[in-house]
Amino acid sequence: MAIPADSLNCILCDNCVENTRHFFLSYGVVKKVWWEVAVWVGEKEKDVEDCKTNFLDWHNIFRLKKVTKGKDGMIWLACVWTLWILRNGVRFRKDRWSINDIVWNIKALAWKWMFCGKIAHPNFSYYEFVMDPLFFLSL
Repeated sequence: MAIPADSLNCILCDNCVENTRHFFLSYGVVKKVWWEVAVWVGEKEKDVEDCKTNFLDWHNIFRLKKVTKGKDGMIWLACVWTLWILRNGVRFRKDRWSINDIVWNIKALAWKWMFCGKIAHPNFSYYEFVMDPLFFLSL
């Protein structure tokens, strides 16, 4: 069933009114994405009530894991940005998606952002970054 373009319901589930808490935190698929990303960086994702708390929790996780200042919010931002791009793709282009695609897009975006503004090519591959993101975020 297609969701009407003027609907206020969540573009992914159509079960409730879309809002930031639901779309970025509480919708089941999105919770699974956060969990997958948390496992990727060696952490357990916990339920939170709002985006600010979620950001601060992730910031503290990376601070404790000795992630370089300035890179400590990158994974969180990659998650939120990827989810927003997904939402708009579904809303405006009827894009199809899977949890696996979303998680891989987050990883790819984080890897690309590692080199923003740098002229030199990366000293490590995407595969190396995916296998041990904390090592490279701590450089």
